[in-house]
Amino acid sequence: IINGHCAYSGCHAGNVEIYDFTSYEGVKVAIGSFKDRINRPLEDPLYMPQNKVELSSCDLAILNAWINAGAPLK
Repeated sequence: IINGHCAYSGCHAGNVEIYDFTSYEGVKVAIGSFKDRINRPLEDPLYMPQNKVELSSCDLAILNAWINAGAPLK
């Protein structure tokens, strides 16, 4: 989900000025901000993903369950 919506060029892929989501470690360090941003309303300017493509309810539920479980590696 993160690879498809966040870890691409121009967003969170290798950008040293913002979080790099191309690795687990890069996502884990930003997990609080990540959770906040994906759960904002689509019209909120801080909503992520930036391309304003709303995450499906299933993807959002999966991400929130993963984060709430402590964002385990596996």
